[in-house]
Amino acid sequence: MKKPNLFLVGEQKAGTTTLHQMLSAHPDVFMTPLKEPGFFCTDLHSESDSHHKKRKFYSYRSWEEYIKLYSNWGSEQYGGESSSLYFFSKEAIRNIHYCNPESKIIILLRDPLTYIPSLHAQYLKEQNEDISDLNAALNAEPKRRQGLLIPTRVPAPSLLYYSKRVQYGRHLERVYKYFDKKNVYVEFFDNLISNNSSSFAKILHFLNVSQHVTIRNIQANPRKKRRFNILYTLINNPQLKWIILRSSPLDLQLKIKRLLDAIFLGPGKRPSLTEDLRCRLIEMSRAEVLHLEQVLGRPTPWKWVHED
Repeated sequence: MKKPNLFLVGEQKAGTTTLHQMLSAHPDVFMTPLKEPGFFCTDLHSESDSHHKKRKFYSYRSWEEYIKLYSNWGSEQYGGESSSLYFFSKEAIRNIHYCNPESKIIILLRDPLTYIPSLHAQYLKEQNEDISDLNAALNAEPKRRQGLLIPTRVPAPSLLYYSKRVQYGRHLERVYKYFDKKNVYVEFFDNLISNNSSSFAKILHFLNVSQHVTIRNIQANPRKKRRFNILYTLINNPQLKWIILRSSPLDLQLKIKRLLDAIFLGPGKRPSLTEDLRCRLIEMSRAEVLHLEQVLGRPTPWKWVHED
């Protein structure tokens, strides 16, 4: 079977679901129906298994299981998937290169001042995080690096090291280590959301596929919050998810997920950001974003980076 050749590698909460759905609608692109298989982030697999003392998360581990996601890939020029932790993972990009060195890599990045609050809120919703105050969660990072204060349902503890999550320049250097820049496209969440059609047209140009297609603007994965918390906690059990995955066809898995999301997730509000917390995030992120601009060779749209 053909090897996958298109990877939307992240970042989380930066529009990956939106772009995945738009690419799926293009006649020259096949995207796996299941998003976030996480097959190539083997370091997170190992970290997860070591921390939980068993295999509890990251269901797709064998090539045979993973490649089944592409079983409906036909004549499309590209066959791809989206796993938003590949950009953060230390091993995923290397593994993707080993699988297919001619792959195209797409990276979406979000302003740290909205990314970190949104990621924290997402993790609270998914029960990966149990410290509801973001400032307190940032304060907990030193202890979490020592293996303390780790929520039972976080797949891998390092996902909660929020300061590492904004090390965009370092992560991008890892991508450029394995892939030529001509095969890598970096876009910003701000551009994708504010000018959806124009941003998508540039991505199609990067992929060298037809731009003369009509694809409606999409803004997927809107902000949500949990409902029926006690029942949600029972349903959100990782072991239960594993049983469903192993015993159900992919189409049924997707239907079950959509049904559960409709029942247990309702509209959410944008996380609030106090001035003190904003200053803290700037202090935590400024040097990292300046490094990103140096590696990328162009400025980001985040004006605060160069303000006094």
